[in-house]
Amino acid sequence: MPYIQIDSLDDPRLDAYARLTEAQLRNKLEPEKGIFIAESIKVIDRALEGGMVPVSVLMTPHWLDAAADVVTRIEAAGVAAKANERTGAAAGFGSIEESDEAKGTGNAEGGHAVEGASGVESARGAADDGVPIFVAPEDELKKLTGFALTRGILCAMRRPQLPSAEELIDQIAREKSAAMGCAPEDVRLRVAVLEGIVDHTNVGAIFRSTAALGVDAVLVTPTCCDPLYRRAVRVSMGTVFQVPWTRIGENVHEWPAAGLERLHALGFKTAAMALSDDSIPLGASQLAACNRLALVFGTEGDGLAQQTIAGCDYTVRIPMKHHVDSLNVAAASAVAFWELCGCEEIVSI
Repeated sequence: MPYIQIDSLDDPRLDAYARLTEAQLRNKLEPEKGIFIAESIKVIDRALEGGMVPVSVLMTPHWLDAAADVVTRIEAAGVAAKANERTGAAAGFGSIEESDEAKGTGNAEGGHAVEGASGVESARGAADDGVPIFVAPEDELKKLTGFALTRGILCAMRRPQLPSAEELIDQIAREKSAAMGCAPEDVRLRVAVLEGIVDHTNVGAIFRSTAALGVDAVLVTPTCCDPLYRRAVRVSMGTVFQVPWTRIGENVHEWPAAGLERLHALGFKTAAMALSDDSIPLGASQLAACNRLALVFGTEGDGLAQQTIAGCDYTVRIPMKHHVDSLNVAAASAVAFWELCGCEEIVSI
């Protein structure tokens, strides 16, 4: 379909990019209608590979050629999503195959025509059957907060329906057991639990470490910030779409007691990353021996709640020199993942 030329951010079709807050985008009361914003070609690519469904695109003319391939994939994903809606198939995680309908997207050169201002109305009609690709002047888009960090292209996408923690762990165990030829209950699992982390940069950095260092899943507590917040997605470099994650508890009453009980019922030993007199070092043999281990990380500054620490099977510290008693939570998580998630099996290629 043609690109749609936009002259001003005042256009109501750009509300998701220019006016709606993160809370409004999330649409907590009706999560099935919620969206998030992915920025840059690499992040958008990873989102598409993770099965995310595009809603619209906003970009500058300067990026038309560089983004041509990802735009084609966006349109294919949009066509596939429409086909799924018609057949009643549920959207899920995983890459979206290019459908026969999508293979003809674009002109014979593999590019797109750009509609002028007079063609906006007709392009709007065409957008009803596809993903609208809005193109606006760079000077106009520079008015968006943080646009310089987006590398010229943004994509609004539907929020995925999150599984329960039990469903997620069961799915991961079954997939790993099939690959390893063993029973699901015998599969070695490592998950990260994020309690009350409020800095989106830290959440994004933790996800990047989980992807790099072999963590099986991330569980987010009710007081932790949203992994699909724009800054978190950006800092994660799109790895938030590669690592399986979900929430453990929908409100503050469901964590820590109820959440830790759910983890124990799933066969996990829980390890609170905190300083205490009875803590054990990260390299302790009993941690490495755990078949299923959940590493619990606390909020910046105060760390884990005392109730959380008390409810965990172990309290774990990272041995440090020069009288340093703690690390930033993103740095601490990377150290813990390297030690406990089988990274010695990773071979650089």
